[in-house]
Amino acid sequence: MLSGRPITCASDVSSGADYLCLTYAAGVDSAGWEPGAYPLDRIGQHLYVDQGGATSSAILTRYVEDLRRAYLAYEGSESRKGIEITEIGWWADPSATDFATQQAHQAANLKVAYDTFSNMPYVSRAYWFNVQDIPEANLFRGQVDGGNDWSLGTPKYPVFSAFQRYAR
Repeated sequence: MLSGRPITCASDVSSGADYLCLTYAAGVDSAGWEPGAYPLDRIGQHLYVDQGGATSSAILTRYVEDLRRAYLAYEGSESRKGIEITEIGWWADPSATDFATQQAHQAANLKVAYDTFSNMPYVSRAYWFNVQDIPEANLFRGQVDGGNDWSLGTPKYPVFSAFQRYAR
């Protein structure tokens, strides 16, 4: 509740919808935001689901639609505002004993994600995180391994080729 008004688009998934609703409510209450003139061009979403396993179009759709419902609660159902998936990715650690399985999930999930987003007219872009692994930061979502001596690294198949094929 903000200034006595309930937030009406609370969510039961961690899509970012709760945060977005609080942002709209605070803007209206504290900054005088007016309907039809909200200072947002697009909505960004970091979407990390089903880490360590397979995802599905239904799961991805649930998270994206949940966020969309949140901004439509303020913008109205006729809003042409879109969503940019500002980060998406899955883990594949080359030192793991199940690295081949992780790579298979990573590539399959990439395909599912980009196929799903391409069928959502309000999703304008989706960015894979990260192009290259960063072992020093324990980040293994890249399409290229961490390399050595500042090299660019070696492509991690099958995710590298899946990105080339499906990210359009």
